[in-house]
Amino acid sequence: MEVANTSCELLDVPSGVGLLSYIPTWSYILTCQMTLESSMVPSMDLLGFWSYVHTDDEVDMGRATQLAKDIAANYEATKGERIELFLDRDDLHWGDAWLDRVDEALSNVAFFIPVITPLYFTRLECRRELQFFVNKAEKLGVTEIILPILYRDVPALHEADPTDPLMKTIKQIQWRSWTELRLKDRFSSEYRTAVDELAVELVRRVMVVESKDVVSAVESADDSAEEGEAGTLDKIAALEEAMPRWTESLSAISEEIDRIGKIMSQGTVDIERGTKSGKGTAARLTVARRVAQELGGPVENIEVLGQTFATSLAEIDEGVRTLLIEGAAQLQESNDPAELAQYCEFVGTIRGLVIASREGLGSVKQMVASSQPLEKMSKDMRMPLRRLRSSLTAMAQAQEITDAWGVVVDESSIDCQGSAKQS
Repeated sequence: MEVANTSCELLDVPSGVGLLSYIPTWSYILTCQMTLESSMVPSMDLLGFWSYVHTDDEVDMGRATQLAKDIAANYEATKGERIELFLDRDDLHWGDAWLDRVDEALSNVAFFIPVITPLYFTRLECRRELQFFVNKAEKLGVTEIILPILYRDVPALHEADPTDPLMKTIKQIQWRSWTELRLKDRFSSEYRTAVDELAVELVRRVMVVESKDVVSAVESADDSAEEGEAGTLDKIAALEEAMPRWTESLSAISEEIDRIGKIMSQGTVDIERGTKSGKGTAARLTVARRVAQELGGPVENIEVLGQTFATSLAEIDEGVRTLLIEGAAQLQESNDPAELAQYCEFVGTIRGLVIASREGLGSVKQMVASSQPLEKMSKDMRMPLRRLRSSLTAMAQAQEITDAWGVVVDESSIDCQGSAKQS
């Protein structure tokens, strides 16, 4: 078993595609009728992907990553084939490297295992990884490569109709429970038997996938994309659809945060009034109980809106990266002034979004920091404020994705001053 450590390369864009002609002036009306053929880096070994939250692994003292290595080792022993394990997204520059290693037909992928916990659905990178593999696998009819492991119980997964679309997806795929096994001794027969059974199941699934005519499925998808003038690029279509949802959810979250601020401000005034009247601790506890009840509605709204925000941003991310990277590659070939102007206008829009995101999410981070001490006011305040902090923390992580857009812009081969950079 080899833990991957690869670098990324820009995807090649075929000449004559005309991608830049499809970048409109308004940032979220982005459609593109074209066929995109990606050149992927070949790999001798099958790839295994382990998608998890570092905090979950740290809390369990590395047991989640050890489980990944145990499953991969057992898979190799069972099937007699090497596995290149994508495990640590920090070491791999995960956001780009793993994408470049997945071929168009997923024929080099042995498995994708999302380690499901309550935190998993709050992490944008985890959501992005899961959505990518689900979209690809469903398109090609090879969903067998996806095997979720329920590492910590997620109550919402047991609901008949979860509000989070990715939770609905996990329910449809079905998972293997590891909630009791995660604390078993690694050398116990129970743990070793369960790991072996998982490896055997993965081997069985790979054999099922290998028996399918995936090449024909890819060709069929390509043929469908070529119908009409040139087809529709999925990532750009998803961007167009997701951007309004993202901006609407962000606006609605801002309103709920304002609402929470007013509730807290009024609570502060009432506590001061009670203290002056000599009621002291009793007044503080009474107000805290009332404030906790009033926070229930907006906190619940932020939880729902935060899921929409995270899902939409993951979809937007792929489209933005595609337009920035592939657009720059095409400009290197065309040097068309009109296309350069359109590209640079789009770059300006993205820079504006990056700046606005930093400012807006900076306020969210401040609220996260300020809410933690308030949890100690009373046991009534503890639960709603913890829920609020959890949702806002997940949102604050979105800055990593939007900052990455700025990095792509800064590293672009196009300087948006009228000419391509000389390499």
